[in-house]
Amino acid sequence: RLLGFLALALLTLAVGIGYATHTSVHETISRMSVDKAMHHARHMSSQIRDIEDLLENPVPAPDQIRAIRNLRQFVDVFRFKLFDAQGRLVLVSDQSMLDDPLQQPASEPDPEALKVITSHVPFATVHDGSEKPDRPELYAEAYVPLLNADGEIFGVAEIYLDQTDTHVYFHDSFSHFAIFLTAVCAVLFSVPYIAYLLQKKRTETSQHEVEYLARYDALTGLMNRREFIGRANALLTEGKLAAICYLDADKFKAINDLHGHAVGDAFLVHIAGILRSCTHHSDLLARFGGDEFVIGFKHLGQDETEHDSIVERVRSIINDAAEAFQHDEAVIEASVSAGIAFVARDRDLSAALSDADAALYHSKSNGRNTFS
Repeated sequence: RLLGFLALALLTLAVGIGYATHTSVHETISRMSVDKAMHHARHMSSQIRDIEDLLENPVPAPDQIRAIRNLRQFVDVFRFKLFDAQGRLVLVSDQSMLDDPLQQPASEPDPEALKVITSHVPFATVHDGSEKPDRPELYAEAYVPLLNADGEIFGVAEIYLDQTDTHVYFHDSFSHFAIFLTAVCAVLFSVPYIAYLLQKKRTETSQHEVEYLARYDALTGLMNRREFIGRANALLTEGKLAAICYLDADKFKAINDLHGHAVGDAFLVHIAGILRSCTHHSDLLARFGGDEFVIGFKHLGQDETEHDSIVERVRSIINDAAEAFQHDEAVIEASVSAGIAFVARDRDLSAALSDADAALYHSKSNGRNTFS
């Protein structure tokens, strides 16, 4: 759910940055177009002789026509219009209009030109010309005032500017910045998400460790007392528990005293491995604490041979445990003793455990390294 929210946030961010980039490019081109048009209008006023008279008399003289043709090719300008002080169209720089000029100003003022005259504020609009045969791919129409020497408006110029190259430059620049910004935001958004995932994984790992330690012995990986009793009771209720076996390492305190607890722990792990190798996977293996191990043998469905099978498995455990065990430079000559209690269907688990413990005590009393 959080990943979906993050993806949606990044998508929204990317769309927002894309829209902001598009808007910013158009706003930048619009402002630049006004600046260029203002510069061109000043240049126009100086190049067209008697431009104020021309706005009152729309028929240009030959030298004015030449100036208009030259101005039409000035930098990014490809066309312009002139309006009088009332915002009425007077002249268009198109060749056809120069060949057949207006004889008098248009009867109605142009709304955009009138807006500049009343507000004294120039402005520009950006247009897509890709579908127009006589227009650049992207161009701007800038409306700027024409000012006399006293700073008074005597007309308005609508100047058409080819902004295709400018648009490409700014679009690429803004796009690269937008991609970089999106990537940075993606990283910033991802940091808390990654932190959340790491914390979640750490929490789950800790939870699994807590659950594991609540059920299993941390040193040997065998069941602990609580887990064993719960499972053994379940088997006993189902009539599937055949026998309980208590095992105890002989003279384990001497091993710890002579070799240290690290070697003693390694020996306990060694015994746990022997238990696994000498029992079925369905049997219950547990460490009750210290050097005390318990096995819950499960019924195999062969009552006539099951007794002997369990005895042989316990005998194998004792024989394997009696072999020398080496850990690092320490060689341990040790053994285990065991007590087996076969479980009657009418006995409870505590009674079976007591019987197995009593049998173990008997083995210890008879010299150890044996079973009863």
